[in-house]
Amino acid sequence: MLIDLLASAGRELRDVLRAATATHRRLRDHLLTVAVATGGVDLLCATAAYFLERHSPQTEIKSFGSAAFWTTTQLLTVSSSLKNPISAGGRALDMFMEIYAIAVIATLAGAIGSFPPKARRREGGPAPISGWGRRSHAVFSPVDEQAVERPEQSHRSPRDAG
Repeated sequence: MLIDLLASAGRELRDVLRAATATHRRLRDHLLTVAVATGGVDLLCATAAYFLERHSPQTEIKSFGSAAFWTTTQLLTVSSSLKNPISAGGRALDMFMEIYAIAVIATLAGAIGSFPPKARRREGGPAPISGWGRRSHAVFSPVDEQAVERPEQSHRSPRDAG
């Protein structure tokens, strides 16, 4: 079970990297855009943190390297061993980076979470109600179960045709 799940995830990852379908391409482009934007935000924030904090008393951000380390760990939402900024500008920058990091994580979760239903629709099947392609037993959908009413079919036998 676990091996099948890992193999399936590996195939999907390969398809996303190769942009095997339009859905895979959109997901890859979205992930790449977020990664590039976050790298740019990281560099800009590191520069701002360095200039805002380097002369503040009792700050641990005295070099661009320590500023880059601090901003990268803040954007990864893991925090760092460095003390939080001392200056008002540094604190405002910290709040901006925390909000940005939460927004990015929410965006990525939404993009990745909506990927399986889009991929399933692409294949011509119905979108799953919940989960990764599993039908929910709590919700009954007549369309999913092929219980759609159909027009009356004629019960004529081949003898009646002539």
